[in-house]
Amino acid sequence: MNYHLPENLSSLFEAVKKKDQEKLLKSFILKNSDFMAFVAQAGDKHKYKWSRYITEFRPKDLEKKIYPEYFYKNEKDEFVVNGYTDLTEGQLKVALKNRRYTIADVLDNGETWLCFFRTMSGLSGNETPHVGEPHYHFISNAWGYTRNHVIEQLKSYTYSLKSLHIKFDRERSDEGYKTYDLY
Repeated sequence: MNYHLPENLSSLFEAVKKKDQEKLLKSFILKNSDFMAFVAQAGDKHKYKWSRYITEFRPKDLEKKIYPEYFYKNEKDEFVVNGYTDLTEGQLKVALKNRRYTIADVLDNGETWLCFFRTMSGLSGNETPHVGEPHYHFISNAWGYTRNHVIEQLKSYTYSLKSLHIKFDRERSDEGYKTYDLY
């Protein structure tokens, strides 16, 4: 709760117009620690309620396969698999590359709501047209959508929403963590 939020995030609570929110976030680079503190302080200091929605679609040709608990590629480009699977190494590669996985964090305060969402391809910098740029998406009630419409769109296989891309600093070298594409 004592974490000092960057001004761009702390000012977001008072920004009620789309253009003001875009101005605050357009050139901002989001860090995981900033985002987690933002969510915590939204509830504690600003009385927002937090909801998280996770949607996953596996590649259609692998839907009937048995997936392990989790798997990822290590720094030697080898798969690390935990749990039983009937997927071959080639299928693991396809499953990792072609999955659709969306995580949406919605903060509500009455009629005002803010939504930060991300896709695995966006976080890894593989989402068109922003290839090479890890990013989150931002949308709010100021965009003219209802909260329910946004949630339903994000639960679908392909969503159609205009949103703002926020650059994401996924490097955590200061904490000694490596970044993996985890399934």
